[in-house]
Amino acid sequence: MSREIALDTIYLKETPRIAHTEYSINYHTSYILRKTGANEINLDTIRKFFDIWMIDFLWNTNDGLHGDWEKFGRATDMG
Repeated sequence: MSREIALDTIYLKETPRIAHTEYSINYHTSYILRKTGANEINLDTIRKFFDIWMIDFLWNTNDGLHGDWEKFGRATDMG
């Protein structure tokens, strides 16, 4: 991962290539195992996969203080 490319992209600076951003590939464990040739998912496997894909920036969300946002009427379906 290139922290410099990720931050330069956020700050709209020129970069040597387009930054690669990832959100949900961690859910696709069989794909990660196939691409890395690993036998199990662990931190080294994930790092190897991100290196293969040249991922620069990871982002995610969490449920925050309330946890179940659906009961507050504040939920979306991302597909």
